Formats: sequence, C-alpha cells, structure tokens
Amino acid sequence: MDVFIHKWGRCLLFLSLLICFNSNEVYSCEETQAQLGIGISGVVDLGSDKYLVVRPNNDATKTVTITASGNCYCNAHDHGCCHKGTTSADWAWHFTISRTDSVGTQGSDPQNSQTLTWNITSSTALKEYKFKVTKKDELYDNCSTMTNTEESKEITVIVSMFDNITFEPVGDNANLSDNKDPDGVWMPGKGKKIFPDAKDKDDETARNEVYVKVKGAHEGTKIYLKVIDVDDPTPDTTNVIDNNDEDGEVGDDNRDTAFFTAGNTTQIECTADSEGVAKIDGELPKLSVGMQPGDNYRVAACLDADAFGVLQVTDSDGDGYVASGDGVVDGFDGAVSPMLTVWRKLHIEVDTMQKWQGDKPSPDRVMATGVSWVKNNPGGMSVLTLSGLPSVPDNFYLGGFIKSGNLQYDIISNTGNTIKIFHGSNIPSDEQYDAFIGSVEVHDDDDRSSGNSMLDGSDVLALYSHGALINDWVKKRFTPAYIELEEIPHNSSNNSNSTVPFEINSSLNVFTALNNHQDMSGEDREAYWYHFVVAAYQYTSSQDEDPNGEGTLLGGTTGNILLPKISAIFTEEIRDNYYNIRNDSNYLSSINTKIDHVTAHEIAHSPGNGPDADHAEQGLMGDNASEDDFKPATIERLRSTEKWQP
Repeated sequence: MDVFIHKWGRCLLFLSLLICFNSNEVYSCEETQAQLGIGISGVVDLGSDKYLVVRPNNDATKTVTITASGNCYCNAHDHGCCHKGTTSADWAWHFTISRTDSVGTQGSDPQNSQTLTWNITSSTALKEYKFKVTKKDELYDNCSTMTNTEESKEITVIVSMFDNITFEPVGDNANLSDNKDPDGVWMPGKGKKIFPDAKDKDDETARNEVYVKVKGAHEGTKIYLKVIDVDDPTPDTTNVIDNNDEDGEVGDDNRDTAFFTAGNTTQIECTADSEGVAKIDGELPKLSVGMQPGDNYRVAACLDADAFGVLQVTDSDGDGYVASGDGVVDGFDGAVSPMLTVWRKLHIEVDTMQKWQGDKPSPDRVMATGVSWVKNNPGGMSVLTLSGLPSVPDNFYLGGFIKSGNLQYDIISNTGNTIKIFHGSNIPSDEQYDAFIGSVEVHDDDDRSSGNSMLDGSDVLALYSHGALINDWVKKRFTPAYIELEEIPHNSSNNSNSTVPFEINSSLNVFTALNNHQDMSGEDREAYWYHFVVAAYQYTSSQDEDPNGEGTLLGGTTGNILLPKISAIFTEEIRDNYYNIRNDSNYLSSINTKIDHVTAHEIAHSPGNGPDADHAEQGLMGDNASEDDFKPATIERLRSTEKWQP
C-alpha cells in the first residue's frame, strides 16, 4: 500500500509514502528551507512513523522500498549556493539510510543505502526494524555564511504475519473437530468439520455459526475477511456430485451459502485489538455456514481489501486460485484458512421385533399324522404322506423341517398331502422311518436360523447373532455424503420403548403395527434430521417367500406423505434368500451382511424420489442392495435433501 504525507514545502512525489519536514536554520543566498523526503512502498501506514508489512507464508517475496529525497532548494542554482560546480553531479548533498535497531541481521535484512530495497521472505524475523534516514548538505562554496546542515528522521517497519486462521465454536457448541471419517482417516481436503444441527430433538436452534480467529496485525489495523466457496474435493469422475467440474476443479459449487453475521455479507472489515486479533465490536467475527452436508468454505484475510481481487476459484493453474484444503494461495498478499466442511447428523430411532411367545399358529407350525413312506428315492430323498396338513401352496414348507422326538429332517418340497425330505447317503433305519408314522411336527422355514429355532433368540436380530442395526459398516456407507448416523439412546426422554410385539407378517400401510412404539414421530426437520427403522420379521403373506419363489421384500420404506415415516428390515425374508446355502459355513454371515446392506439401502430411500428412481441410481441403491457403496447419484441426492423424511 502506498501512502502520501506532505509536511512542509515542496516534495519530490513518489508512488509511495512521502514524509517531508523542515529544519530550523535560516540561510542566506535566497535558499528555501531544507527538506528531507522519505518514500516507502509495500507497507501499511500505521501512523506515527510506523509501518506494517505482513510476511509471506510461502516461497513468495515481498519488496519494501525506502527512498530518501530532497534538495537544497536555492531559489537559483546559478548562485552556486549548494553545489561546487555547475552540474547536478557536483551538487554537495547526499543521503543515507541506516539500521538503528540493535538486533543483528537475519536473512535478507536491509543494509545501509540511499535507496533501500528490502526483500522480505518467509524466513525474515518477525520483529520491529528501525531505520534512520538522513539528508546532509555540505560545501557551500558561495554562501560563506552557511554551515553544513543535516536532517534525520527515524521510522519503524514492523514485520508481522497472520497466525493460522482458525475456527472456534460459538458458546457451548461442541460441534467442531478435525475433518476425519469415523475411522479417524482424513477426508479429502482435510481441515475442520462442523455439525450445524440442533443439539437434540428439543433444541429449536441450528448451531451453524462459528467464530473466525485471525491474529497477527498491529493494534488498530484494519483486517479484511472474505469467505470463499472452494471446489468440492470429493473424488468423482462422473461430475455428478460436483457438476461444474467438467473443465477442471471449479468452486462456487456449494448447495447453500455462508456469510458473516455482521451485515449478512461474504466480506467484512475488522479491527485488530491490543493482541492483534481481528474483532468486530469487540468480538470475534462470526461466520454462518449452510446446512447442506459436503459444502466447504475457506476464509481469506488481508490488510488491503483490494488484495481480494486476485482470488478466484475457476482456474486452478492461475494466480489467486483458492484450492480446497489448506494450501497457500499464489499471488495473494494475505492468508487463507484451512477448509471448513459441513457434516450432518442423522438420528435413528431403532425398534426391534420381539421373539415369538409360545407356539406359532398354523400353517407355519402344525401337528400332523404320518401315514406312509416312499423310502430312499434317488438323490437321497424320501417321501412321507401325511394327514392333517393344512391347505397351503406347493412348496410352502420348502426349507422347513419335519420332527418326531429327537429326529428331524429337512423338507425340500411339499405337494398336497406329501412332504419330501432329504437325508442324503445317511438313509434312515426302519426304526427311524417308523418314528414318523403317527404324530409329527411340521415347521415352515421361518423357524430356521442356522439350525436353531426362532424361540432361541430374544428378538429377530439376536436370532442371527446380529449386533446393533446401526453399526459401523452401515455408518460408513454415508460418510461420502458427509452424514453421520447416530442411534438414539434408549431412555425415558427419547426411545423409551424400543421393542415391537412379534407378528408373522407385517404391512407397511397406515395401520401397520410396526409403528406402534415409535416415540419420536414428527421430529424430523431442517435443523434436526430423524428417521425411524424397525427390524421386523417378514412382509405380508403374499410376498414373504412362502412358498419360495412367490416374491419377497427384503425391506421397505414408506414415502407417501399420508403413511407413517418408517423403514422396515424384514430379517426372515433376507434369510429366505440364502436357503440354498443353509448348510454352508458362510450361511449366517451372509444373512448378517445382507441385513446391513438392506438397512443402509432403506435409510437412504427416505429422502428419495420413489423406488424406481432411487433404484436407478444403482450401487447400494440397486434393486437387491447387492453392492457395498452408494453411487455418486445417491450421494448427490443425500447431500441435497433439506430434511430426511418426506
């Protein structure tokens, strides 16, 4: 910055600061008063002969130039008043600029010179530098009454720097941390993350404000701040998540805006306090960020608002390009903060269906009478004719078992009043065949879980030794969308009743019993995202895979505004999908893996556009939830939703 001050008389003008002052001597020979001029560029004028320069924080160099000037100012030089000859080269005055502080040289500290050019780099010491600028007139040949004169002025140049620009929480908010995923791995661009959500369901206020702390200027100095929408660093070759990157890494791609609350603007003027910290009305400037996950911002600071003119987010190869992350900006005379990224919390209320109490009703479990056998058919199978079987579709009992006392055989088909069992090469003895002539138990496959009865589990998840429904694997699916799933604790204030009574078949209509114990219905809003998930048994009888092949629904999410807002995970129907590997070592793990996939899939359906549109996104949102991750189209949709439930 260049400043101009004129104290007395005529001064040689610089595109810089010019200080002129007078001597008190009175001369003959028609001289005017002697003058000393000081020009200084590349600094900020603090007043009282003090100047400030901000040290660069990269490989750049800042140049400060101090120049001494002035002349004797005789009214007519041909009087020979202040020179020995007739040409300017003979004039007898000269200037010096010397260091007067006692600190030794450091790096490229300045040396004595009439015109001093000082290159300040990132290694220049942060301190005050004092300079004495002197003009000396001598050898007045034609002015015998004159004596040699000398005028001096001392100036101070303060080399400072902005400390790292930091973000600090407002009030008692505990919503700022390193921008890392649940495993502690840095997310693209690093920096900090902020959760702008309300604290809990009873908090009506979004917590989307954060203090910006900038330190390093001299007290009273103006500091200018500007918030910048930098490029989304999420890897995406499809340009779906960040759709303006076809020609490079381009910013201005956030889904929501950020602004400083003082004036609701993206650029503000602050004043450094006694500690050099930028303040507005005695407080740290406050930045209000948007609410959309994945939005990211950086804040730039400088001492001259005109310096912002070089900043841009459209040409990654050009000067002033502000990249995502925490790197310095080439060509910018200031500092830029690390990146601040918005995350959101999705609060999940989880209910789980209880185990069946007592005997299951017909036709899932019936008592019948064995009449006769067709023994040891080819392929290790035998056929039993019974009386008392209910009227059920063919193969209704496929995957189930028939039991008599301690003997049990798998059912591989049923037609009418016959049941075909599999025994392989272990052909039953006559005594074992005879045990099934008379009273027997017939169970459908809904009672089967890795060889155990449904009655052995406390609920439909424990049946498969499955842990929490909202587990680490499910949570990580939402990390690329910058969404953190959080299961609501079971307590009197929130999910006070977390179980659902058992029912063999459940609907997802307006009368569904799965919604009977939802404790937080209606809590979802822009500042507090909420969803309700139930681990259930199986869907309606027309679509419960009994018999196998009739169709199945592994999970469902209601999207109609008139229906309860719910996602159901049908664990028994998931188990049915793995009937063919029921005797394999990976049977149980396959069931649990699919439960996780369906859970993430259904949660992501809630802010969706309907099953067909959502499934067209492919990936984990595909028809069978068979892939491990969401595709960019799903991530983009989740980042763009204003609330979670329709």
